Amino acid sequence: MHENLRRIEYDATHGPPGLRQFSSHLRQVIWPRNFKLEKFKKYDGKENLENWITLYEIVVRLAAGDEHVMANYFRVVLD
Repeated sequence: MHENLRRIEYDATHGPPGLRQFSSHLRQVIWPRNFKLEKFKKYDGKENLENWITLYEIVVRLAAGDEHVMANYFRVVLD
């Protein structure tokens, strides 16, 4: 495993609340070390949703995230 990544595997029965709805492959997330989107504006419903999602994808990828990171972190960036 790459030294800059850490793997978090959530148990389907005892996983964190809110993540049980994800399939098992989404609960096996490889989080980039020190991953955070500090300056990314949360979606508040006032902006164009399609543009905001496109920007979210770009920002997550720039922070070394993949589709699993995007899916798991999505609820954090909703206002």
